[in-house]
Amino acid sequence: MGQASDKIKLTSGSIIEVSRLPGYVLQTKVMGDVVSKVESELLCRAYFQLYLGDDAFDTDAKEKFGQSLLSLF
Repeated sequence: MGQASDKIKLTSGSIIEVSRLPGYVLQTKVMGDVVSKVESELLCRAYFQLYLGDDAFDTDAKEKFGQSLLSLF
């Protein structure tokens, strides 16, 4: 599975989940269904740098991630 399908319809409230799997696989789910898996170390690093790096695209998401990580301890 590589490219996502154009048949996916995103409606208001749709949940898109992106996660990194072992082996630098970036997996995308829409409403719980896997729609794409791409193996690329460079893409995985770039995607997470975008959200968790020093100049984060979404500082609220970065802060929530940090808080949820701290809550594990």
